[in-house]
Amino acid sequence: MNGNADALSRLPLPEMLEETPIPGDTIKLMELLEAIPLHSGQIRDWTGRDPVLSKVHQYALGNWPNITCPSKELLPYFNRRTEISVEDGCLLWGTRVIVPPKGRAQVSAVLYEAHPGISRTKSLALSYVWWPGLDQEIEEQVKQCGRCQQNQKTAAEAPLHPWE
Repeated sequence: MNGNADALSRLPLPEMLEETPIPGDTIKLMELLEAIPLHSGQIRDWTGRDPVLSKVHQYALGNWPNITCPSKELLPYFNRRTEISVEDGCLLWGTRVIVPPKGRAQVSAVLYEAHPGISRTKSLALSYVWWPGLDQEIEEQVKQCGRCQQNQKTAAEAPLHPWE
């Protein structure tokens, strides 16, 4: 039954297979992310002017303190110190840009413009950006959004069963 394959069975398909379509809301979010009105120059400038991030920048280029974190404000960065790097004057945690406080409102607004809900907003944000408290800010933003609360899935009511 398993005969040898002939040359014709190894020919490529006449048509390319279609890729899995990307959902429309994901495309909308990707377009919004590309439209963020920030660029690396702004982030670099804001990082240099921010007292906490300028210290993180210095430590990332040099050496972090060995044993303990020098201040409470630096703790979120100190805990990630082995993963923080500097690229073109901008701080990165892995591949994510560490957004200075001055740009956070703009980034949050763009990420949330499509009202994707908590999970999708977090997923999108954590793919590209980070700052301390980002998760909590997203959760709070969604909880305060009337439109999202209206569209939120309600829990299905459990059927009533008599006790036996």
